[in-house]
Parts: sequence; structure tokens; C-alpha cells
Amino acid sequence: KVDDNPNTTVGRYNASVPEDLQLRVGDYVRSVDGVTGRAAVHQFACPGEVRIVIRRPTPFMVRVSKDGLPLGLVLRFDTLGSSLFVKGVEHSGAAAASKADINVGDRILSVNGVRGSPAVLMEQLKTHNAVELEISRLAPA
Repeated sequence: KVDDNPNTTVGRYNASVPEDLQLRVGDYVRSVDGVTGRAAVHQFACPGEVRIVIRRPTPFMVRVSKDGLPLGLVLRFDTLGSSLFVKGVEHSGAAAASKADINVGDRILSVNGVRGSPAVLMEQLKTHNAVELEISRLAPA
């Protein structure tokens, strides 16, 4: 959930603009004050106004049946986050065998309808043979 506390920068911003312009969970922050990548996060700590460029993702569902294979996804995550980042897709894994539309750079938002911390998502991936993944992907610019 995006912080809607009126005492925070994001809360004040969201309260001042129409809903379609509000920052949302899952938005991709492309730059902050012209700074891109992980360094952009530090720009949020700067006093005063910041200029944020975001892109909204297109979510969709895919189903993967492991059938004895490893999932075949190389995943990265921030322990404080709420998604899994797809860093790689292994050709010998279940995701590739299922012909699932999963690409490097996608985010996994939920597994079998369960949302939560990366630990919760990883547990769902480990304990089920068939998984339905909610994937978040940016449309081509």
C-alpha cells in the first residue's frame, strides 16, 4: 500500500492530485530528479520538491506446472518488498517447458492469488506443483 499519511511527501502529493495521477503500489520509478537506477532512491531523501518519472505496468496471469522440474526462474528481491524480480529464465526449467510468458525484468506480484512479502511468495512457489503467477511488466515505450 502506498503511504497515504498526510504528513509524508507521498501522502501530501496523492491528496493533491486526481486518482489517475497518484503514486500507486507497483508503479515503476524510472527516475527521480533525472537520476536513474538504484541511486534514484537516495533522491527521495533530498529536501524540497523532487521530480519523479513513473511508468505503469501491465499485469497479467501465467500458469506454470512444475511436473518434477525446478521452476527455472532466477529471482531477486528486497526483503522489505512485496514482489519477486525475474533476473533470469533457465531454459531447462518448468517456466520454459510450460511456455509461460515470463521475461527477464518482470515482477511476480502474487502466487496462486497470495500476495505478501518475498518470503511468502517464495514459500508458495516451493510448496505447489502448479502455480498461477500474477506478472507485472512494462509495455514497450
